[in-house]
Amino acid sequence: MADRIYCIPPEKHDTENLKAILRQHPEVAFVSLVGADIIGNHTDEKIPVRLFIEDMDDMLAGGVQTDGSSVQLPLIADISDAKVSLIPDKTVNWYIDYNVDVFGAACESPGESIGTLRIPSELVHNDTRAVGSRVILRNAEESFKKEKTPVLIICDEN
Repeated sequence: MADRIYCIPPEKHDTENLKAILRQHPEVAFVSLVGADIIGNHTDEKIPVRLFIEDMDDMLAGGVQTDGSSVQLPLIADISDAKVSLIPDKTVNWYIDYNVDVFGAACESPGESIGTLRIPSELVHNDTRAVGSRVILRNAEESFKKEKTPVLIICDEN
C-alpha cells in the first residue's frame, strides 16, 4: 500500500510512460475519461486498464465517444443530437481514485483496493465544437489575460 500512485503529472502522459505506470500498479484496474457539462453534471467512460492499454494511442489522441445523454448542453445539443466525445486534457494532473470498499482479484492484487485512473477530459460535440465547463473556464482565463487592466491601489495611511 505504501507504493501506491495517486497522481500522474502531464510530463508522464505519453504512451510509453503510461503503459509502464499502469503495469507497475495492477491495483489500478480502470481508466475513466471524465467530462463536465456547463452546469456541472459529470459524464465518464470507464474502461478496463487492459483495453485502455491496447487502444491507448487512439484514446489519448481522439478520446472516446459517449451518447451525451447524461450531460446538459442547452442551445448546443439535444437528445437527438447528442454525439459527445471525451478528449483527455493532457495539460493537467491525472489522478487515481481508490475505492476502499472494493477489494479483490479484479485488480490482480488481492487485498488491495481497486483504483481508477481519472482523466479530466474536454467534451466535444459532433467532433467539431468543444463544450462544457472546462472550455468555459479556459475561455474565461484567456479573456482575463487579454483584457486585464492595471489596478491602481491608493493607500491612505490615516
